[in-house]
Amino acid sequence: MAEVTRIDDRGRIKLPKGIIRPHGSVVIIDARSFFLGIPISSDPLLASGSWLKVKGEAKDLKRWAEEEASSDAAKRAARRGQSLN
Repeated sequence: MAEVTRIDDRGRIKLPKGIIRPHGSVVIIDARSFFLGIPISSDPLLASGSWLKVKGEAKDLKRWAEEEASSDAAKRAARRGQSLN
């Protein structure tokens, strides 16, 4: 489904009826020449339960995510010739 809408003079976009639920949340991703809006469920864990299969405890997943983010930051800093200390 595709809809066309206008941006008002204050930079607001009014979404057509049926596109999103009132009082919902949306992630907006800037893709330079366009943007992508992804609705967020009020209970993301429940909504992802049918398609996101996770093995492990939340604390282990959090630790893994933090380690990956730290490693990625170190690699980016090294490419730029920067130090993380």
